[in-house]
Amino acid sequence: MTQKKNSKRKNYPSRHHIIPRSRGGNSSHENLAVVNSVAHNKYHSLFGNMTPDEIIRNLVDYFWNGEIKFVKIYLNEEEEKND
Repeated sequence: MTQKKNSKRKNYPSRHHIIPRSRGGNSSHENLAVVNSVAHNKYHSLFGNMTPDEIIRNLVDYFWNGEIKFVKIYLNEEEEKND
């Protein structure tokens, strides 16, 4: 897929590096996601070139006030007890 910026189109397909190239990520299929350009720009305005792990750690520390159990349940790392 070729990424072309077209001034007439406000939203176009864009390649997003999951691990940013500036942080050691590559352009393999496993590290790329195709997203729309509006979402891609919003993502980078919020998170800059943070890695997914850094984003989660910051959300836990500053947004969820250390609610790591919630994060583990959300990521299916800890099963919810059905009592």
